[in-house]
Amino acid sequence: MNRTTLGRSLLSGVAALVLLTACESKEEQAIKFAQSGQEYLADGDLDRAELQFNNALYKDPINLDALRGAAEVAKQKDEPTRQSRFLARLLNEVPDDVTANLAYARLSILGGAQDQALEHAERVLEQDPSNSEALTIKGAALVVSNRLDEATEVLNQALEQDPDNAEIFNLLAAGEIRSDNYEEALATVNEGIAQAENPETLLIVKLVLAEQVLGEDEVIQTFEDLIEAAPENGLYRQRYADYVLLKQRDYAKARQLYADALPHLTEKTQAYTRIVSIDRQTQGDAAAEQTLLGFVEQNPEDLDLRFSVPVFYCQTGQRAKCDAAYKSLAEDEALTDEDRLRARTGMADTAIAQGELDRAEQITDQILAEDDANVAALTNKAQIMMARGESEAAIPLLRTALNGDPDNAEALVFLALAYEQTDQIQFADSQFARAVDEVGYTKPIVEQYRAFLLRRGENGRAQDVLERYLAANPSDLDAVIAKAQGDVQAQDFRTALETADRILARDPQNERAKRLKLAALVGAEQWQDALPLSEELVTANPADRRLLSARARVLSNTGSEDEAMELLDARTRGEDTETADFVLFGEALLRNEDYDRAREVAERGLAQDAASEDLYIIAYLATKRGGDEAGSADILYEAAEKASQSRRARTLLSNDLIVQGRMDEAVAVLRTLEADNMLEPLTANNLASLLLERPGNEAEALRIAERFRGTDNPYFADTLAWAYYKNDRIPDASRLSRQAADGAPNSADILYHRGVIAAAEGDRPSAESALLAAKRAHAQGAQVSMADIDAALEEL
Repeated sequence: MNRTTLGRSLLSGVAALVLLTACESKEEQAIKFAQSGQEYLADGDLDRAELQFNNALYKDPINLDALRGAAEVAKQKDEPTRQSRFLARLLNEVPDDVTANLAYARLSILGGAQDQALEHAERVLEQDPSNSEALTIKGAALVVSNRLDEATEVLNQALEQDPDNAEIFNLLAAGEIRSDNYEEALATVNEGIAQAENPETLLIVKLVLAEQVLGEDEVIQTFEDLIEAAPENGLYRQRYADYVLLKQRDYAKARQLYADALPHLTEKTQAYTRIVSIDRQTQGDAAAEQTLLGFVEQNPEDLDLRFSVPVFYCQTGQRAKCDAAYKSLAEDEALTDEDRLRARTGMADTAIAQGELDRAEQITDQILAEDDANVAALTNKAQIMMARGESEAAIPLLRTALNGDPDNAEALVFLALAYEQTDQIQFADSQFARAVDEVGYTKPIVEQYRAFLLRRGENGRAQDVLERYLAANPSDLDAVIAKAQGDVQAQDFRTALETADRILARDPQNERAKRLKLAALVGAEQWQDALPLSEELVTANPADRRLLSARARVLSNTGSEDEAMELLDARTRGEDTETADFVLFGEALLRNEDYDRAREVAERGLAQDAASEDLYIIAYLATKRGGDEAGSADILYEAAEKASQSRRARTLLSNDLIVQGRMDEAVAVLRTLEADNMLEPLTANNLASLLLERPGNEAEALRIAERFRGTDNPYFADTLAWAYYKNDRIPDASRLSRQAADGAPNSADILYHRGVIAAAEGDRPSAESALLAAKRAHAQGAQVSMADIDAALEEL
C-alpha cells in the first residue's frame, strides 16, 4: 500500500467512526458516559468520574445512573449541597427510590429542613414500615424539631429493629438532653455502651454529657476510654489536650498530649499552633517563635504551618517580620501560583486589619490584574470599598466572587452586609438565609446574622438563629450564654435562670454565669435571692457600672434604698467619674420617680459631657414625667443638635410630635433619621405613613416602605400596601393588603385599606366584606373615621 492509499484508509476510518457516533442518540451516548463514570468511581478517580457523569447529564439530564453517580461523587467529595441537588433531580424521576430518599432525608436534617427530612423518611416507611434507617432518620428530625415524645416513640421502634445501633442510642440521649434530662440521657448512653460492640460514637455523646453533669475526673476518664476505643484517632487525643488546656489550664500536660496526638493526626497544623501558644503563654514570644520555626523546619511540606508564621508575627506585633514572611512566601517560586497569591492575599488581609486601606487596595488590585476571578481578592476589594462607604459598588464584586465559590462564607456575609448598608434589607435578609443554607449554621455566619436581626429589632428570629446553631453545638458556652441573655431580654427569666444554674453546677466560679443569674433574678424580681450574689459580684468588680446598677436595684427593693442611692451618688463625685456614672445614677432616680433629682444629675453630667445622648434622654424623661411637655421637647431638639449619637433622641422626639399632632415637624425629624440611614422598622413605618397623608410624597413613601417586602408584621404590610395603592400598583397593593388583614383582623384601619384596595381591583364582594368588618372593629384610637368607611361603602 502506498502512502496515498494509507492516508485515504485512515481518513475513511475516521469518517466511519464519526458517522457511527453521529448515529447514536443522545440517550445512548449518555449511557456510555455513565458507564465510564461508574468505572472511574469504582477505581476511586472522582474527578474523571465527575466529568463523565456531567457529560452524561449534558446529553440526557434525566439519566438515572448518571444522577446516582454524580450524587455519590459529591458525597465522597464532601459537597453536600451538590449531592442534595443531584438527589432532588433523581427523586423527581423516581420519587420512591429508597436509597435516594434516605440520603436526601439525612442531608435535609443537616441543612435544617426537618419537615423535608420527615417527608422523605415517610416515603420509605410507606414502602417498608420497619426500615430501621428510615425510622432513625425520622426520629432524628423529630428530635431536632423538639417533638421529643414522638421522637422517643419512633426511635424505640427503630431500636427494636436494630438493637445494637449506636446512632439510635445517641438520638435517644439527644432527646433527653433537649429536655434537660441529663441524668436520663447519661443512663441511655451507658446502656448503649454496655451493648455496643464498638462504643466509640456513644462515648462521644457521653463525653458531652460528662462535661454537662459530671466532674472533671469523669470527663478525663471518658476521654481515656474514648482513646482506648479508637487509639489511632488523633482527633480524640487532640480534643483531650484541648480540654486539659482550656478547662484545667494545665499547660505542661496539655503540651505533652498535643505532642502525643501528632503522630495520629492527618491535619497537624492546629496541634502545632496549640503547642506554640502554650510556649508563648509559659515562656514568652521569643521561645514560642523558636518552637514554631522548629516545627516549620521539621515539616517543610506543611504549607498551612508555613503560613502560620506570618500570622504569628502579626499576632505578636512584629509587623516587619509579618510582612517579610508573607513576602518570602509570595516570592517562593517552588510554590504554586495559587499559594503565592494566597500569601499576597494574606498581606492584604493584614493591611485591612491595620486600617491601611490604600496599601491593601494596591496589593489586591495587583492580584486581580493577574487573576480577575480570584475570590479572596474580590472579597478583599469589596471589603475595602465597604470600609470607604462604597457598598453599592462592592455588591457586583461580591456577586462575582460567589459565582466562583458559591459556598464562600466570607463573601456571603459581606454581600449581606453590603445590602444592609445600601438599605436593601430584604436582599440582606435573603442573603443571610442563603449563607446558612449553603454553608450551614457556622459560628461566624450565625454571629453576623444574629447581629443583623438584632439591629432590625427582630429579637425572636435572632434567638431562633442562635438556637439552630446550638442544636449542632450544644457545648459552645459563649452561644449558650448569649441565648440565655436573649431569654432575659425576652423576659423569659425562668429559662435564663435554669441555664445559669446548669453552668454553675459544673463550674461554680464561672463569673459570666453568675452575671447571667443576677440579671435573671433582677428581672424576675427575686430580690432576696439576688442580694448576696449582687454583693459578691460588686465586691469582686467595684468599678463595673452594670453590676453597680443591678446592686442598687436590689438594695432599693430590699429595704436599703438610701444605701443604694449613696452607692451611685458616690460614683458621680469621684476623681475618676465618667459619663456612665451619671447615667446609672440618673436611671436609678427615674426608677424611684425622683424626677427633680434625676434632672439635676443629668445636668451635672451634661456639664462634663455635652455630647451624651443618654444624659439628654434622662433629662428629657425627668422633665416630661415631671409634667413639663414643652420643656421635654426642647431637650430632645438640643440632643438632636449636640449629641454625638442622637438616633434615640430623634426617635423619641418624632413620637412626641406625632402624639401632639405636630405632623410636619415629625416628618422633618424622621427625614433626618432617613438621611443618616438610622430608620428602624417603627420609625420607617411612621415616616412612610405620614408621607402618604401628604399629596406629592407618594413615591418617597413607597421607597421607604418597600423595606417591608417579605415582612410578617401586618401593620408594616398595610403601610406598604397603601403605598402601592397610592402609586397605582394595585395588584401589589391587593396582595399586601390581604396579608395585612389576615394578620390583624380586628384593625379598623387595615380593614378600611383592604376594602378600598379591593374596590380599586374590582373585587366588590371582598371590598364590601372588609369595609363592613372595619365598621364592626372601629374603636377609639382608629385613624380612619366612620364617615370615611361609610363613604367608601357608598362608592361601591
